[in-house]
Amino acid sequence: MNLNLLVKKITKTLLVLTIFTSSFLPTAVSASTCTCVCGTGSISDPWIIDSDAALACFDAGSTYIAPGTTAYMKQTADVSYHSNLRVYQEVKKLDYEGGGYSITIDNVANFQGLFISSSLNPVTDYQFHDLKIKVAGATTLDNNSGWLVSYAENSTFERIIVEGDISQGSGGIVGVGDNVTITYSYSSGSIGTSGGGLLGANSTFSTIHKSYSTGAISTNAGGLVGANSTNIVVTNSYTTGNINGGGGIFGNLVGISSGSNLYTSGSAVGNTGGILKGSSLDRPTGVTNSYAEAHNFGFGFNKANALTVLVDVGPFDGTNVWGECDAVFTDRYYLQIFYTSDPCAPGGGGGGSGTDEDPYEVTGTYSITCPEENPWKNEEINYANKVKPLTKENENLVGKFIPQTTLKNLSNKGIIFDHWSNQVKTATIELTNYGCTDKLVYLTKNKPIQFISGGLHLQSEARGYLRTPDGSWFDLTGVTLSQNTAAFIHPITFTKPGKYLIVISEAPNTEAGLIPTYGYKNARFLLIIDSNKAIKSASTIAKTANKILKIKPNSYKANKIFQPLSY
Repeated sequence: MNLNLLVKKITKTLLVLTIFTSSFLPTAVSASTCTCVCGTGSISDPWIIDSDAALACFDAGSTYIAPGTTAYMKQTADVSYHSNLRVYQEVKKLDYEGGGYSITIDNVANFQGLFISSSLNPVTDYQFHDLKIKVAGATTLDNNSGWLVSYAENSTFERIIVEGDISQGSGGIVGVGDNVTITYSYSSGSIGTSGGGLLGANSTFSTIHKSYSTGAISTNAGGLVGANSTNIVVTNSYTTGNINGGGGIFGNLVGISSGSNLYTSGSAVGNTGGILKGSSLDRPTGVTNSYAEAHNFGFGFNKANALTVLVDVGPFDGTNVWGECDAVFTDRYYLQIFYTSDPCAPGGGGGGSGTDEDPYEVTGTYSITCPEENPWKNEEINYANKVKPLTKENENLVGKFIPQTTLKNLSNKGIIFDHWSNQVKTATIELTNYGCTDKLVYLTKNKPIQFISGGLHLQSEARGYLRTPDGSWFDLTGVTLSQNTAAFIHPITFTKPGKYLIVISEAPNTEAGLIPTYGYKNARFLLIIDSNKAIKSASTIAKTANKILKIKPNSYKANKIFQPLSY
C-alpha cells in the first residue's frame, strides 16, 4: 500500500477515535438549559450564531438537525467560545457562512479544531466562508489538528483568516485534507514542525489559490502545505515568514505536487527551501514562475542551498520564467535567487554548471510575473484618492493626522490633488491586500512627479522606496500613513534618463532592514525617464500596461514647502 495513503488512513482513524471519545465528555451547556431560538439548521432557516450563548446552544442542541442532511449555520456577530463545537447525529455536511465575523477561542489548551463530530460516521464535508478565527488567553492547538477542523474531505474554505500559532503536524485551517480547496485565505501564526500555514501534514489531492501566510516556518513545515503531503496544487500565493528548516510554500513532500506564481520573502537558515523543503527535490514536483527571496546574510549561500528552489523552466527557447534576460538558461534546472548585481550574466553570475548535482546559482533580484491581485478587500480604500497634501495657504500636511471628516471637506480648503493636478504631475494607486502588478509610467527628465497612496484603514509605518538605474535604493522621507489618512511623498525630479522603480509599502520589514518588492499592500511604479521634451500620452501608455495611470503634463509651481527631491 502507498505509504502516504496508509498514513492518511491511520491519521483519519485516529481523528475519528479522538472525536468519538470526546462525545462522551460533558458539555458546557446542556440542551435543557438552551433557551435561544437559533434556527432549524435548514437552508431556509439556518442556525443563527449571534452570541456566545448561541454557540453553546449549537454545541448542546445540534441533535435538532435532521440526520442525513446539511446543517446550515450563519454568523451575525463576533463571538467567543471555550471548547469544540460538537455536531451530533448523522449530519452529512456542514455549511457555515461567517459573514466576515470572528470566533475567538478563549483559553483552551490542546484545542482539536472548532468543529468536531460526535458520531461513528463523522462530518467531513465542510463549506466555510468569510470567517476569522482568533485566540485568547493560553489557547494552543493540539498536534495534527486544524484551528477550524481536524479532518476534511471534499470541502471548501473561502476567505478564512486564522491568527493562532500552528502546532506540530497541524494546519492553520485544516489538519488533514483530502480533496480540499482553500482560496482567498491566510494565517498569521508561527508554524510548528511538519505543519502547514493553511493545510496540515499528510494531506492529499487538494488546492490552494490566492492565499498566503506570514508566520515563521519550522523544520519540515511548509508556509502553506504541511509535510508528507502529495498531489497538492498551489497557485498565485505567497508567504513572508522566516524559514528555519522548512519550505516557503511546501513542507517536506512525499509525492507529486505542483505550483505556479508563488513567492516567498522570508530569510532562510539551515536545510531550508525557498519554495520546497530541500529534501523534496528528488520528487517529480514542478514549480513554475516562482520566486524565493532569501535574506540569509548570516548563514551564507552554497550550492546545497541552490537546490532548495525547484523551477521547471522548460526547454530553452530564448526566454525564461523571470522575463528579464534574453538568454540565461540552456536547459531546465534548479535555481536559487541570490542578491548580486547582474541576473543576466553567463550562468547567472553565481557559479555552478547547470546540472542537477551542480545547479547554476542564478543571482539578482528582479521583477517576475506576479500572482493576480487578491480581489478580497477587507477594508475601505476609496476616500484618499482625491487628496493632495498641500493647501493654497502652503500648509504642509505631511506627517500630520488627517481625520476622515476633514478629508471629506478638503476641497473647500484648497486641497486640489487629483489626476490633473496643476501643482505637480501625480500618480495614485490604491494599496490592495495583495499589491503586485507593476504600473508603467513614462516621464521626461526634470519634470516633478508625486506619488500618493491612501486608504481609510492603513498603517502608520508606511514607507516609500526608490531604486535608481545603478541599482541603489533610497528610503524616501516625508511619508506618512496612519488611520483615516493617506501616504504622501515629496515630489521627485529625475535629472538623469533611465529606469527607476518606486515602491510604496504599507508594512515594510524595516526592523530586518529589508527593501520590499512584491507582497502585502505594496504598490510598484516602473518609471522610464527619457530626454524627450514631450511626455508620452496616456493613451500610448495604456497600450503598454493595464490600468495605466493618467498623467497630464501640467507645469510645476515650486513652493517652499514641497521642494522636489532630485535624483
